[in-house]
Amino acid sequence: MSPQQMPLQKSMTIELPAQGFLFWPVGSGDSTTISVGNGVIIQIDIRHLTAADDNDDPRMAVIDRLEKILPKVNGKPYLSVFILTHPDEDHCRGFADLLKRVQIGELWHTPRVFREYHKDFCPDAQAFRKEAKRRVAKTIRYQGNVGAGDRVRIIGYDELLQEDDYNGFPTNQWC
Repeated sequence: MSPQQMPLQKSMTIELPAQGFLFWPVGSGDSTTISVGNGVIIQIDIRHLTAADDNDDPRMAVIDRLEKILPKVNGKPYLSVFILTHPDEDHCRGFADLLKRVQIGELWHTPRVFREYHKDFCPDAQAFRKEAKRRVAKTIRYQGNVGAGDRVRIIGYDELLQEDDYNGFPTNQWC
């Protein structure tokens, strides 16, 4: 059996590189962690599955492992940035749990996330949307002067940024 075919051992130690990528085995969907260096960790999408707790399942329970490898700030695991590429369930499953268990410094998303997918949001996509809107409102209220845990960055442009919910959103908060 080649190394590529060998099943992952649930007891194996996962270490985040000082700089580099960690592609989590989650089956379909995506979950990628990037270590930029100096404790800056970025998570792109998440697919956390409780089925991954089964020793015969090769997928990882991502949040359980992230909690152990993230740097701690004020005693809580700290994720610098969470980026949602799109709110399909296989890209945001577990976000509500992640939000409870980990301090997330910044959320990054495209405004199209809310325009194109709003009809069939799964509960985790709804949790992401609610948290993003909370951060947008706070960013507007404080004219962009918010701290970690309240930051949000809009990636790309869309007419959504013209709507009332974004009225006053600082232009330096989107790119």
